[in-house]
Amino acid sequence: MKKNIILSFIVGLSTFSFAQENLVNQYPEELHQYNSGSALGGTARFQGMSGAMGALGGDLSATSINPAGAAVFLQSEGTLTAGVNMAKTKLNSNQGSDFSDSKINFDQAGAVLVFDDLQSHNWKNIAVGLNFQRQNTVNEAINLKPNTVASNGNKMTDYYSERIGSSSVTNLNVAANYNNNIYLGGGLNFHTYDADQIEAMRVDDVQFDNNYRFIKDGTPNSRLGTGISASLGVIAKINQQIRLGASYQSPTWYTDTEELTTQYAMFSAIDGEEEYYYIDRETLAYLNDLTTAQKFTGSAAVVIGSNGLISADYIYTDYSSAKFKPTDAFLAENAFISNNMKGTSTIKVGAEMRLQDFRLRGGYRYEQTPFEEVDLLGDGNTYQPFGDLSGFSLGLGYEFQSFYIDAAYSFYERDRNYLISGNFYDYGGEISATGLTQTEALNALSLNASESGFAQSVKDITEQQGNIALTVGFRF
Repeated sequence: MKKNIILSFIVGLSTFSFAQENLVNQYPEELHQYNSGSALGGTARFQGMSGAMGALGGDLSATSINPAGAAVFLQSEGTLTAGVNMAKTKLNSNQGSDFSDSKINFDQAGAVLVFDDLQSHNWKNIAVGLNFQRQNTVNEAINLKPNTVASNGNKMTDYYSERIGSSSVTNLNVAANYNNNIYLGGGLNFHTYDADQIEAMRVDDVQFDNNYRFIKDGTPNSRLGTGISASLGVIAKINQQIRLGASYQSPTWYTDTEELTTQYAMFSAIDGEEEYYYIDRETLAYLNDLTTAQKFTGSAAVVIGSNGLISADYIYTDYSSAKFKPTDAFLAENAFISNNMKGTSTIKVGAEMRLQDFRLRGGYRYEQTPFEEVDLLGDGNTYQPFGDLSGFSLGLGYEFQSFYIDAAYSFYERDRNYLISGNFYDYGGEISATGLTQTEALNALSLNASESGFAQSVKDITEQQGNIALTVGFRF
């Protein structure tokens, strides 16, 4: 939970143009970043079809979209998936340097047990599935050279921001097959996420003719959360070619999310006979709650005999249920979500071609951003942290008698908008109090903390991620 910084003598407001509301923009950004599923984890088949499997089922990752898909399995099955995630933050101007990195991930592991001895003419089988999969990987950093001048004349020469983290979900599903035409399912979903962030800058101080390294108030910052959601779904086999599906996923309720945040303040002290000011910090631990968006999915698929299939999903994500708690500590963040975040539409299309035991796959997806573009200061300095996402995927597989191997490559990109905001402090810095007012000392040891913080919206940034996945599956 965030907290205002109270200096020894002066109150510093830790925001930008929303200073009067005390908004910390990282909270609504992470609400989307860690819960949207933009990285498209899961089995290689799921990734190779861009996740467009809501009406198909028969894949462990597909049960994360529609739990009824577990009943489509004809026999028990288990899968393991490993991957390599490649992230890039690309600056489309000469104001800084690009960032790129790659990580090996454990993308998915799960199994489904099929029970078909039900002694019922209409109910063909019941399936119980348990599946873990990576939902999102956040690995981004920027190094800007904005050369921006603050109101007191100090010039920012370098700005650095790093965010790393991940989110995952474990699905426990139960589904039933009615007469090989209707598949019903429900499940519980157990979510986890971890996030770390730091922001820093270098500033040329015109008054004291010096260059300082400042760290943003509230960083380093880390969060670790666990939550639960529920899902329901149905798949209807209209005829031998047409499949229709519908599913609902409740909001995820995160409780007792652990947060460690670093907060800075200016103090005074006396060394011998000389008084001086200095910046110190403390690490504070909080617990807070978060309710995320709910999702509605409609799906359709066309099966082209034994030659292949085409599938499509439409997902509506409703952010009206999203909220941080305790609400009195997140008034500005919740107001921002209500006023500036909208419901979004996501479209996924995938296809699979079967050539005897070989499988060729491809897909495309488009996801709207939930963020409205906000005019920060009424001067055209607008802020929209994420743009619309578009991505594609390719995959292939080979079927053996009792096991199979799948591989996939998926990629997406979207515009990224960084907001340089809040107060920055010269941690460990000190200055003699002789001849200085408290405000002058604070301005020397921070960036505008005596006023209302600092704000600049940095655009022309593209976020890109690619993922290579390999799945091994066993039937038993």
